[in-house]
Amino acid sequence: MLSGYRFYKTIVVLLALAIGVFAGYYLGKKIHAEYVVAGCLGALLAVCVFPLMKYAVALMGGLVGAFIGANSWSAISRMLQSGGELSDQAAENYWIGELVGLLVCGMLAFILFKVSVVLSTSVSGSTLAVMGALALLMQVQPWQEVCLGGHQHSRHSRTATGRCSGRHWLYPSGEQDTEPET
Repeated sequence: MLSGYRFYKTIVVLLALAIGVFAGYYLGKKIHAEYVVAGCLGALLAVCVFPLMKYAVALMGGLVGAFIGANSWSAISRMLQSGGELSDQAAENYWIGELVGLLVCGMLAFILFKVSVVLSTSVSGSTLAVMGALALLMQVQPWQEVCLGGHQHSRHSRTATGRCSGRHWLYPSGEQDTEPET
């Protein structure tokens, strides 16, 4: 991960290209020319980033800081609160941590350039590795059931054995979905 400093120019140009392609695809949907706008905006951002490398690294460092700050804010607020509405409200204000991370890491990118590049490349690389591992695990059937099991429990009610039944318990009195008594 520490060798990311040698390739930071290539990584910043590729990230700018990817951001341009995704933003261009989204904007191109409005005029029904997704691929043309995506390609043009991606190429434009990639070409414009190269001469402005120091500012581009500061922007990318700020975006990494926003990612770290938002996730840290949400995790710490959920950990410190003991449940309830206050915990959810504090975690929903993740944008505060995002803004702090953006400003701190964006400013540090100018002061500590090499450290900022190493931080950005290591966070980006580790995020890609975790997402790739999760994507591979989702291809294996037993892991897929385990990973999706937590999501299904929030949508469906459970049976007496604790397993997800895939259907709701319907009561004629119009009550909310509840678990049967064991």
